[in-house]
Amino acid sequence: MTDGIRTRNTRTGDPRKIDEWSVKLPGGKKAAFDVSMIYEDGTAVFSVRSEHPDFKNCRFVNPDLNALREELDIHVREVIRRTISADWEPARKVEVSHRTRGREGEMWFDLELRIHDIEWMPGERVGNRGETVIRNEHRQEVVVQRAQTDDFSDMIPKSGSLTDPETMAIMRSPLWREPDAPMTRLVLPGRGAEATDMLAALERFGALLAARTAPAAVSLSGFPTPADLVELMREAAEPRDDTPAPGA
Repeated sequence: MTDGIRTRNTRTGDPRKIDEWSVKLPGGKKAAFDVSMIYEDGTAVFSVRSEHPDFKNCRFVNPDLNALREELDIHVREVIRRTISADWEPARKVEVSHRTRGREGEMWFDLELRIHDIEWMPGERVGNRGETVIRNEHRQEVVVQRAQTDDFSDMIPKSGSLTDPETMAIMRSPLWREPDAPMTRLVLPGRGAEATDMLAALERFGALLAARTAPAAVSLSGFPTPADLVELMREAAEPRDDTPAPGA
């Protein structure tokens, strides 16, 4: 005779799908949501996610299934409201990041400018730290307009538990991804011609710098100094007829 069946005090594993919810969208189509159950430290936690383009970033977790349904319902209603609104205007999302990296005997510098064609609703605020709703032809999402120096370290969960209320709140916010992505991000209203002009100038600068550091140019004029870089950028910003074209 045994002294009782014992179970592990912790039970973990991959999410197990237990249900599928759906919502009817304007136009008659539907969005499907997979409801899964995860065990963490002996506690069942329910999560919901969707592969639908408008809800792909939807990641809600709650130990109460009814509360999870209510939370998702509020989110879906808000997404639908914004999706069918006629107040969307053209804009561009502009991101700039840079970093210097290196290892023993090697160093390199990266400067990146990203330009994304989007739509947004001017004047609509969804948070007090730059959260902005945008969309493109594939999906709708909330992004954070920010400076590279903005500090989001308070958005790093202190607990790794999915059942911790603070962790749950942070993971619902677009801010929780920001500590690992130091960059500036701006929503530029209109067609964003300024961003295109900047990209073209940077392309010309890259071509000019490559030409200026070629062996023949260095043997003739020496390796370029920081002051030389200023002159190269001035020429890139105000190109002459013989200035290399973008992409050259």
